[in-house]
Amino acid sequence: MSAQPALFNDRIPRRSKSAACWAADENQFAVWLMQQWNETVGRVAQKCYDKRRNRFAAIGLYRRMWQQPAVREKMGGQVRQLFSNEEIRAALQAYAACEHNVTIKSWKCFHDWCDMGEELIDKHLTRIGYEPAPPPDPKRDAAAKIVEHRRLHVVAASATAMKLNLDKYLDAESAKCLRARMTDEAERQRVLAAVHDISVRLHRIVSLPLDAKQRLWDRAAVIFSDYHGGPPRKCLADKNAMRAIGIALSDLDGCRSITKGGVSP
Repeated sequence: MSAQPALFNDRIPRRSKSAACWAADENQFAVWLMQQWNETVGRVAQKCYDKRRNRFAAIGLYRRMWQQPAVREKMGGQVRQLFSNEEIRAALQAYAACEHNVTIKSWKCFHDWCDMGEELIDKHLTRIGYEPAPPPDPKRDAAAKIVEHRRLHVVAASATAMKLNLDKYLDAESAKCLRARMTDEAERQRVLAAVHDISVRLHRIVSLPLDAKQRLWDRAAVIFSDYHGGPPRKCLADKNAMRAIGIALSDLDGCRSITKGGVSP
C-alpha cells in the first residue's frame, strides 16, 4: 500500500481538545462569548457556566470562523473573522428577543448554539436586517468636531423642529427669554446671552461680502458632506445645518486669527 498523503498523516500534530492546546486568543474569545450569552440569552434562558464543555464549544466556533476566511486568503481575499464580535452580540440579542422563542419559551443551550453558531448568527442578522457600523472615517470624525462645535447642531435641529430658519428661531428664542420670568434670574441671563451670542455671529456671517460668504458656505458644504455622507439639499433642515456649520467655522477662524495676532472676522 502506498504511503498516506500528508493530509491524513496521523503523525502530524493536531489541535487537540486538551485545554493545554488552547491558545490565548481562543480562551479570550470563549470567555467573552460566555459573558455575552449571559448578558443576552442568559437573561431569558439558561445561563452559561464556565465549564470545559462550554469553553471548548466556543473555541470550536472560533476556530471554524477563522478557517473559512483562511480559504479566502489563499484566493487573494482578506483574512478576518467570519463574523465580527459586534455582529455576534447583535445576533445573540436578536436570538434572545426572537418573538417565536419568547412565545414558546424555548432557546438552545449555549453548547448547542455554538455547534450551529455560524448558521444561527447569519439567520438572526438577516432576520433583523443588521447593518454593520461603518468603518472609522477620519474625514467624518474631523467634520463631527466642527458640526458639534458648541452644540450648534442641536440649535439647528431645534430651529427645524419649529419650522423656522435659524436666524428667525434665534430671534424668537431671544424674545422668549426676555419675556420669561424664571425662578433663577442668573440662569435666564445665561440662556439669553448664549442665544444672543449665536445670533450675533450668524448676522455677522450674513453681512460678509458676497465672495467671502460664498467661500464660507463652500467650506460648510464640504464639512456637511463629510459628516452626513452626501451634499446638502435645499430643505430647511440642511439649510439650518449649513448655517450652524458656518458659525462653527467662523468661530474657528476667529480663534486662529487671535492666535496669530489678528482679529476675529
